[in-house]
Amino acid sequence: MDFAAEVPYSEEQEKFAQEVRDWIEENVPGDIESPRDPAKITYEQWQKRRELGRKLGKKGWLHPGYPREYGGGGYDADYAYVLVKEFS
Repeated sequence: MDFAAEVPYSEEQEKFAQEVRDWIEENVPGDIESPRDPAKITYEQWQKRRELGRKLGKKGWLHPGYPREYGGGGYDADYAYVLVKEFS
């Protein structure tokens, strides 16, 4: 048994994954940086990340497993996995 093999998406998960990919394409700036040392991030980059965080929060994707009434997405583990995988 190959435990390193990726688990395939279900049909429903694949549709959600495509929605996530499309959203990333439209909303994540191409010039966003991830410095190894977070203390070295520029103010401009910090602002881009802050705006991206706000957009993710509005979608419920910043904390997908949290209940909606607390600002999360209310997603189960399968959908949270899809989000993590697609954003990586």
